[in-house]
Formats: sequence, C-alpha cells, structure tokens
Amino acid sequence: MGYDTMKAGLHRYFQLYSWKNTTLPDFVGCLDWAWNESGNKSMGDDFIFLEWCDQWLKTSGVNILETVVEYNDDSSIKTL
Repeated sequence: MGYDTMKAGLHRYFQLYSWKNTTLPDFVGCLDWAWNESGNKSMGDDFIFLEWCDQWLKTSGVNILETVVEYNDDSSIKTL
C-alpha cells in the first residue's frame, strides 16, 4: 500500500470516526476503501485487501513469504 493510499484511508477513518469508539474492522474497512479507490493492481488482479488483513492480523504463527521468479530468455529476471 503506497503512501497516498494509506493517507487517504487514514483521512477517511478520522473523518468518519473522530471522537467515537471504533473497532479494528472500522479501521481496516477504511484502508480497504482506499485500496479499492486507488485502483492499485500491484498485488495482482485477484488480491482482496480484507482477506489479506484477516489472514495477516487474525492468525498466529510465523509469516512465510515465497518468491516466484520468471526469467527472460537471456536468464535475466523478468518478474519477481
């Protein structure tokens, strides 16, 4: 999530919930709104911000990242 997207999500959160009690879904919902509004596809077309937050924030254990590398014909990295 880029700086501008995060800023928009935080701005929306404080606009909607200033001086009120909130919950984690309120905060994450504002970040989700900002992510969807940004049109950012850097995480892939099928990325769903709310599902990612649930998996990341509500599960225990160590996070495991797996790299997927595609190479060009000259052995240079095409995508990582």
